[in-house]
Amino acid sequence: MVFVLSFLFICYFCGNTISQTLVIAHRGASAYEPENTLAAFEKAIEMKADYIETDVHQTKNSVLVLMHDMSFNRTCEFRTPAKLMSNLIKELTYKQFLQIKIKNKDYGPPTLDSAIKLINGRAKLLIELKKGSEYYPGIETRMLNVIEKNGAGAWVDVIHSFEKQALLNVNKQKQGKTAKIDCF
Repeated sequence: MVFVLSFLFICYFCGNTISQTLVIAHRGASAYEPENTLAAFEKAIEMKADYIETDVHQTKNSVLVLMHDMSFNRTCEFRTPAKLMSNLIKELTYKQFLQIKIKNKDYGPPTLDSAIKLINGRAKLLIELKKGSEYYPGIETRMLNVIEKNGAGAWVDVIHSFEKQALLNVNKQKQGKTAKIDCF
């Protein structure tokens, strides 16, 4: 699966011929900083990555946040005395999400909005929608709105998902928007 996806990326970015090598920082510079964090994105920019790939999820109250997994336990911890009922991102309010921290760090995972503001066109952004509207109601519309609100359509130009319906929803909703976003 990884080989096929990598081959598709190469064909997409290079027009079916290998004419240029592109560096895609998977979850930011995740070998140097915790994955999908502003620190990892800044490090990827410092290292001259062409693209930064990130993963988007949605909280219970519809805030778009960045994390690879559906739950936070692998990379984060909850540091308040109260226990959460769930570790699934979709079951946390944004206020609860703010209480989780990256393991061994004093900061938490960012929102899509804060990542776009930080990157600000210094690298291109490749967004992976982990789940579509069937799991996260309205996520495709919210994601496109965040991109448009930040004037980032020129450099947030690839949306990826393993869920076909999510990509169909993005394609349908991007009609009439100024951004040129390719979906695969």
